[in-house]
Amino acid sequence: EDRITLIGGCGGFTDHFIGILDTFSSVNHADFWLCSSQIICLLKENESLSVYDVSLTDRISVARTSDLYYGGLIKSEGLEWEYDCFRKQGMPSISNRISREYFDSGKPVKFIVSTGKYLVIVPKNAVLRKETLRSLV
Repeated sequence: EDRITLIGGCGGFTDHFIGILDTFSSVNHADFWLCSSQIICLLKENESLSVYDVSLTDRISVARTSDLYYGGLIKSEGLEWEYDCFRKQGMPSISNRISREYFDSGKPVKFIVSTGKYLVIVPKNAVLRKETLRSLV
């Protein structure tokens, strides 16, 4: 499956950062954005993301795209504060982290999007596996 990866563009100009972030709401968008210390992954309806190789102190955040201030449905597995604790509008989850149980057992954190588009922000050392739900059935 073809994917588009954007590299860089997060070098300190806030207006540029917001402008690039806004492109995830457009028809032509990147799937991944590799920044200096983080990876931003776009997850759309019927997609899942597994996040491997994160530590207990690594931050994992979830944002909505600029065209979705509220609504949508994303579920998570393996976070300290799960999706039922996510905010219903704006940024769903800021500076979350892998749960001790998932870390100790070596399980990945997982996100599943039923409706809407979200940005999952993970440390650059994470290993990601993105799939469509059709391939999971």
